[in-house]
Amino acid sequence: MKRLPLRCELLEDRCQPAGIVTASLVGATLTLTGDDLANQINVFLNGDTVNIVGKELTVIVGGTNFSGVSQIDVQLAGRNDEVEFVGNFDGDIQVQDTWGKDKVKLKGNYGGAVTVDLGVGGDRFEAERGTFSGTIQVDLGSGNDRVELEKATFVAAVDIDAGSGRDRLELEKVNFQVASSVDGGSEGGFVKKWKQVRGPIAILNFT
Repeated sequence: MKRLPLRCELLEDRCQPAGIVTASLVGATLTLTGDDLANQINVFLNGDTVNIVGKELTVIVGGTNFSGVSQIDVQLAGRNDEVEFVGNFDGDIQVQDTWGKDKVKLKGNYGGAVTVDLGVGGDRFEAERGTFSGTIQVDLGSGNDRVELEKATFVAAVDIDAGSGRDRLELEKVNFQVASSVDGGSEGGFVKKWKQVRGPIAILNFT
């Protein structure tokens, strides 16, 4: 019986990206626009220079390195999105999402205002290891949300609304220099960690 030679056939790549984020710089405003898949990105900051890196197969189109940036506007469209800012930046930052288990994290020194609105879902906001000189306003919407502030100084007012849901709060080595507040919403929440917290901070609807 005649033996046929073995053959290997290369199959097409079936790996699918976990969403696409489009970057666009108009004037000094850098806009990052996500799609309706799970977008996960790191945004590295050094003065007015920004470098964007996609995580977990997220693809960045329109460029990944920008200079002359004084404002960052992140517009996401749902699913479980994650945005992490790392470095030093004096401009304003805005992040908006609609639904999903989203996460926004800031690590470093920030001089401008930070505004975060994450919509419906169990969301997470973290700010750590730096000085935040501008106001911080966070709306986490409905869902079982989580707030973590660690090793940070807040020079301007912090206003965090965790919305409805059973929310979780962790504060460690935090200094509030002006009156600030964290509100657990109508269903309340619980304080998981409270260590070395200084300054005028009002904790509402947490136990």
